[in-house]
Amino acid sequence: MSGIMCFCAGAVARGMMKKSKYEKCHSLLISSRESLTVQFEEEDELSDAENAAKVSFLKRIDRGGLSVPSDLVYLACIFANNLREEIFLLPELTNVLLTAKSPGKTFVMCFEN
Repeated sequence: MSGIMCFCAGAVARGMMKKSKYEKCHSLLISSRESLTVQFEEEDELSDAENAAKVSFLKRIDRGGLSVPSDLVYLACIFANNLREEIFLLPELTNVLLTAKSPGKTFVMCFEN
């Protein structure tokens, strides 16, 4: 799960960086401008076809723009995912969120309180 969350956090950081032109803000969002590298378990045992599929998959996800997210962005994504899991674990909470006038704003407000 941590690899997936790292990619999500990298995408969040990239989106936020597009909205800000200030380099100081960028340093809060990413820890490295190098593309993320992913190692699969048992990578030594991949066939040539599997390795080619892995490379193709990672290129599609990366699209040349994902960077290593900062710890701050990564933790925010972890907390958001945990909150989402808590909300969708209980049908009552799910119903409250999904019937809200603005579900996205309601979800964000959960972080503020």
